[in-house]
Amino acid sequence: MKPDNFKPVKITEGGSTFYVPETGHKKGPASKAPVFFNPAMKGNRDVSVLYARAFGKDRMKILDGLGGCGARGLRIYEEAPHDINIHINEWNKPAFELLQKNVNKWEREDRITLHQKDLNCILASKRFDWVDIDPFGSPVSFLDAAVQSVKDGGTLSVTATDTAPLCGTYSKACIRRYGARPLRTAIMHEVGLRILVGNAIKRAATFDIALFPLLSYYSGHYFRCYFTKKNGAKVADSQLAQIGYILKEKSGEYRTSKWPEKGKQFGGPLWLGPLSQPDCASALLKHLDATISEDTKSLLTTLSEELPEPPFHYNTDEVASHLQTLPPGTKKIVDALRDCGFSASLVHYNTKAFRTNASWLDIETLLLQSK
Repeated sequence: MKPDNFKPVKITEGGSTFYVPETGHKKGPASKAPVFFNPAMKGNRDVSVLYARAFGKDRMKILDGLGGCGARGLRIYEEAPHDINIHINEWNKPAFELLQKNVNKWEREDRITLHQKDLNCILASKRFDWVDIDPFGSPVSFLDAAVQSVKDGGTLSVTATDTAPLCGTYSKACIRRYGARPLRTAIMHEVGLRILVGNAIKRAATFDIALFPLLSYYSGHYFRCYFTKKNGAKVADSQLAQIGYILKEKSGEYRTSKWPEKGKQFGGPLWLGPLSQPDCASALLKHLDATISEDTKSLLTTLSEELPEPPFHYNTDEVASHLQTLPPGTKKIVDALRDCGFSASLVHYNTKAFRTNASWLDIETLLLQSK
């Protein structure tokens, strides 16, 4: 299939209709297609639409920095109830031509601006209320410019699909890209997410900029983070104070530390503060409609109920393995912890994960009693 000779097909996603590459409308991204489009990222785009509905404003200026055929930017433009100004950038020529085809269906295009440039050049020359970066792989090469391009009080949203390095399969790649060591244990997805968030916060702080996580999650094959930006050295310092390490003891217990310790498994440096603001997911849930998938609704519901602390969770299989017993149901252990007066919740990383303020000894005792 030649880049300048591919057949686009029309699809409907959410409440929008647009053209995608012929081989790009199936389960995953088409490696041979000249234009990148991943149907499996619908949930990612669903959340962006809900975020725009919840927090968007008239005349808000948004950049979809790596737009591809324009799916995210066009969905925000069409499905959010605000007069938003959308800028969509795509460097690849065939993708840009398909993007133009998708935009041309509107008679009035005064609120849609298309760019065919290197993303870092746009970020260096313009300012936006919301910058979205959704690359194939790691976003780190765009973060320095992106944090400066977002207006004070604005939003930066970032996707990372390089889950193998962040989760510890390729630890050297994680160290190179993010300056942090991953922790390949049952909580590797939370550690990977915290490494990504921590890296963005550290990069922003070098410019006297503070990033505050609004909504951060892992889903299937990617990590996703929404930040709000605030200028100032003092607030940047306050965010850096929440960078540290997660350690795993031989007993199976997890704990935090400002520094790695000799002889301990550890992950970091990474973000130890809350990954999301408690009201953000709830605000998005208020804007659900039939165009938003049930998977997205389920994810946001879990996130809205998830405890913000401590900065690690436990996995029933991993805990039971250390105790050489059979794992209980996750809801059963959460209910038991609550009955004992502890805070506890399910977490979204997997169905066997829970978060609690109970001590390791208390968790051990409850699991052994549940045999």
